[in-house]
Amino acid sequence: MQADCFAKDLKHLSDSKPVPYTSRLITLAPEYDPKLQLICIGGRLQSSHLLESEAINSVVLDPAHQVIKLIIRMAGHDLSHPGSECLFTELRRRCWILRGREAVKRHQHSCPDCQRWRAKPIVSQMADLPPACLWLMKPPFFCTGIDCFGPFTVRVGWRNEKRWGILFECLTTHAVHIDVLSSLNQDSLLMPLQ
Repeated sequence: MQADCFAKDLKHLSDSKPVPYTSRLITLAPEYDPKLQLICIGGRLQSSHLLESEAINSVVLDPAHQVIKLIIRMAGHDLSHPGSECLFTELRRRCWILRGREAVKRHQHSCPDCQRWRAKPIVSQMADLPPACLWLMKPPFFCTGIDCFGPFTVRVGWRNEKRWGILFECLTTHAVHIDVLSSLNQDSLLMPLQ
């Protein structure tokens, strides 16, 4: 990959010559690693014993190469499609991609899974209020909504019985009245309604 993208720089550094001033690698203080036969970045971390060797002498890679796109895709998939900074930081631990942030953002912009994670939910538009809710000059409970809930087990003496709740809501003022039903037949519904 480096032979394809940095052929002149690789030749200069392997011959122990500095890279030309027109090179894209000039700001990285590039060094040639004879063991790996690759271009690595230089820097001031050479004497650090706490960092891994990959982090100290990261291999320089070109973002336009197809293999880099596959590396970014694989790292994004392994990390479950995180944000661009998290993915860029994780890649930076292994290698130095020129214009890496741009390459990561470009990949995440075209990745369908990343688009799905970044998508914002669509806020549904609420329907118009029914006419019963708009009668403002009427008394409370002029127009009422009714709902039933339960059953609940209630202890009466020595036995357990079922009870239901009935909820009346004024559609204009939203006042609420709750009552108890002893059963779900017609007579027990008419008593709280009266």
